[in-house]
Amino acid sequence: MGQAVTVDFTVSPPPAPTGSVTVTATPGESCTGILPNGSCLLTFQTAGPRTITASYSGDTTFAPSVSTPVNQLVNQAGTTTALPLRIRLHSEFP
Repeated sequence: MGQAVTVDFTVSPPPAPTGSVTVTATPGESCTGILPNGSCLLTFQTAGPRTITASYSGDTTFAPSVSTPVNQLVNQAGTTTALPLRIRLHSEFP
């Protein structure tokens, strides 16, 4: 959560189509990759279930298309809790 993950995608058939692919995760996170790169960085802002799809924009040869949705669960980030250990000794001499 809060970190970018690489999402890989492919668009076929060969020869490789041109244009862009936008990967969208509910509730609204998205990233866009320019072909033929085949990936983009997606950052999940909160934990919880997601439905992820990839949408190809199309070009002069190939029509736009949308992938089959993929379900993914984003877990909460782990944490560590610690207390600072500070010991102060005070001595009073009469």
